[in-house]
Amino acid sequence: MRKYNNEKQIYVPDLCADILLKWKQVVLAVLLFGALTFSYAFVKSMGRKPVTDMQVKNASAQLTTEERTDVTELYAKKEARGEAYNGLNQKQKEYYDLIDAYINKRPLTAGPSIKKYTAAGLFAGFALIMAKLLATYTLKNTVNTGGELLNADIPVFGSVSLKDDAKGIVKDAVMKLRRADSFSSEERIDLLASDIEITAGKNSWQKLYFILTSDDAKEEEIAEAVKAKINGVEITAGRPASSSTGLRELSESDAAVLFVMFKETKNDTVENYLEICDRFRMPLAGAVTAEKF
Repeated sequence: MRKYNNEKQIYVPDLCADILLKWKQVVLAVLLFGALTFSYAFVKSMGRKPVTDMQVKNASAQLTTEERTDVTELYAKKEARGEAYNGLNQKQKEYYDLIDAYINKRPLTAGPSIKKYTAAGLFAGFALIMAKLLATYTLKNTVNTGGELLNADIPVFGSVSLKDDAKGIVKDAVMKLRRADSFSSEERIDLLASDIEITAGKNSWQKLYFILTSDDAKEEEIAEAVKAKINGVEITAGRPASSSTGLRELSESDAAVLFVMFKETKNDTVENYLEICDRFRMPLAGAVTAEKF
């Protein structure tokens, strides 16, 4: 039996179009993570306090008088402190840093960089939402492109683009990425009907079965519209796997045509009909696809 799309393939243009349609989710995730990391860095910075008298006294108590003198004299000579600082032992360095922070009224250690934390948050938000969208696209059990059908040796008669009247930069970009043509649905249906009618005539098929693979009413409308324009061929349209009558009608046909709604037709449904056609030794003439924009 033939298998369909067992190894899910990723079509980069279609994936990009899918992500583009979800641009609001991307922006929201980026802004959310950016705001969270900005808030964290800001709060941490605001919560830091300058060095206190007690901290200086505690550090001073751990040094001898001579060691304290070395540090205070060095601090008084700022121009020479670079090289001399490296010559201090660890406790002397700690005491020096405390004095430096105390005199300049600043915290002992540098606080988190608000700019760096915010940038990291924006990047993390973008990376996470991209990973989520990629996983969703990969794991979704639907037919996404005609290439998936062609890889299973299912010819594609053509695709009907169901476009609404809405316009916009995002929609135009999505249509280009998915290679939607300029044909209207009516023009495309005329072409599909002619192609299927000619194919049936060349193969002496008198009876065709249009297999509907999704529950979308638009798919049924397209099948009926194509059916109405074909002459000289008896055509039945339906979902044969859901009834014994449908299976019998399918078995009595000369060939079948799959109607596939991108993003809605399940991979399992296509595989099931491939297996049925193989069992019935029935030619699968090809597929008619449709996609909403």
